[in-house]
Amino acid sequence: MQSAQLFFIVKMLGAAYLCWIGINALRAALKGNGGTAGPVSVKTPVKLQSLRHAWVEGFLTNALNPKVSMFYLAAFPQFIPLGEGLRQLSCWC
Repeated sequence: MQSAQLFFIVKMLGAAYLCWIGINALRAALKGNGGTAGPVSVKTPVKLQSLRHAWVEGFLTNALNPKVSMFYLAAFPQFIPLGEGLRQLSCWC
């Protein structure tokens, strides 16, 4: 029972922290300074990415995310029939 209460407390603290970050981001956006302390007069150059580079970066980010692999390992084995070989599973036609 203690661990359930501790988990709930940690969960609520995490939610409060996310709310605090969101409120600060909204306040900075309403001020119009983008979260900086003072007025900014220097324009920073924007780095443009090609569509291919953006796709590769997004693919690698998602492919290397451990949560994605845990989802696939947890979700898909239930749809594989017992006794099926790799040859039958590679082509579901």
